[in-house]
Amino acid sequence: MPEELRGPADFPGSPVLSAAVGRLVAAGRRAGLFFDFDGVLAAIQNDPDAVRPVAGALPALDALSRVVGRVAVVSSRTAEFLRDRLAAVPGLDIHGLYGLEHVDGGGRIAVEPAARPWLAAVGRLAGEAASAFPDIRVEDKRLSVGLHYRLTPHRRQAIEAWAADAQRRTGFVAQAGRMVVELRPPLPMDKGSVVARLAAGLDAAWFFGDDLGDLPAFDELHRRARSGGFAALAVGVGNDAVVEEVRARADVLLTTPAVLVDLLRFLRAQY
Repeated sequence: MPEELRGPADFPGSPVLSAAVGRLVAAGRRAGLFFDFDGVLAAIQNDPDAVRPVAGALPALDALSRVVGRVAVVSSRTAEFLRDRLAAVPGLDIHGLYGLEHVDGGGRIAVEPAARPWLAAVGRLAGEAASAFPDIRVEDKRLSVGLHYRLTPHRRQAIEAWAADAQRRTGFVAQAGRMVVELRPPLPMDKGSVVARLAAGLDAAWFFGDDLGDLPAFDELHRRARSGGFAALAVGVGNDAVVEEVRARADVLLTTPAVLVDLLRFLRAQY
């Protein structure tokens, strides 16, 4: 099980964290810090539209972006949503919808060419989901559909069954998350593939995640580390509960997003 870190007092005494910090700092500009958004930089909330970064997260990211070679957010959120919430950090790479879109150098949303043929199908699927479940929040993300049941947890079984059927009928891939099921195009893209591109040419990288969709990013960094010459750290983040698969695959576990901000400040002080 990973070391559980509850606040700044735990950081200096953690052998895993201390070793990882040393390797990251030694890598200089050939280091990367990569983050999920919900549940990591922002606390989980009942209303997805109300989510904002936790206090202190944006200044901490901005400070680290000045000394670390690459700082990025890789999320299931749309790139537009992330761009609006993270505008205070100009040096940030933003990748939305598991890498299906990103914010380009001019601040525009760029869609991966392979995803464009799926735009119309996503709209149709969102309409089907809204008709099937008028009592839940169906989120049309343009390139994926989210079925949120945080406020109606008794609907989980029916939603998961509907999503499995939609996957068989349409070819979309169902991705379970924290009180949500997402349906996205069957393209060879996930957070692991995005992190593989982001980490190319780096000597060290960390990924901060809290949910099932973050596990491919953890796995990619661990794969790179096993190949040699690369220092990785998979950082799990807890919220109202800890996803057990995240706990099992993380190297260290932060209890809340607020503790993550404490860690970012601690890390910046090492430079």
